[in-house]
Amino acid sequence: MPHSIFIETTIPSIYVSRPSRDLLQLARQELTREWWDMQRQQFDLFTSQLVLDEAADGEAAKASERLQLLAGIPLLDLNDPVRTLAKKLVSTGILPSVAGRDAFHIAAAGVHRMDFLLTWNCKHIANPFIADRLQASEFLIPPHHSERLTDLSRDHSRSSALICNELRSKTTLVVSGKVQRSFR
Repeated sequence: MPHSIFIETTIPSIYVSRPSRDLLQLARQELTREWWDMQRQQFDLFTSQLVLDEAADGEAAKASERLQLLAGIPLLDLNDPVRTLAKKLVSTGILPSVAGRDAFHIAAAGVHRMDFLLTWNCKHIANPFIADRLQASEFLIPPHHSERLTDLSRDHSRSSALICNELRSKTTLVVSGKVQRSFR
């Protein structure tokens, strides 16, 4: 059974962005395009209406391209458990109040038991300090879920890599779309 991945807004945004002059951003663009074009078919992709709303913002032509990339990807329900968890992420200080939308991305992926949350948002989502706070917060995942939010995964073989938060009891290194190594 393929791994499930929640696609956060930065993935289609970086995919369709104009080539950057910044080398790190250019590497992110290339890695994102390579993964999307060559690897995404190996996974069950999901997103949310909030991601679609964010993708629709901005320059009309680029917004249209972002929405085309996301077309056909099933939407996770931003239901009461997702809303409750997103509010807890902010009210407990795990995420700052300005990161309310990011809290919804994390909550949707957690409540709906996604294997990965795929993002380039290193400020509020793929951030090791926030990951530590998430891991220490036992209340985050509803009691009937045994998984906990854990550390970041990263392909260390490249200077920059797609970053995933795994929503299981281990951290997994993903290289070229295949699970290469797991850490407990």
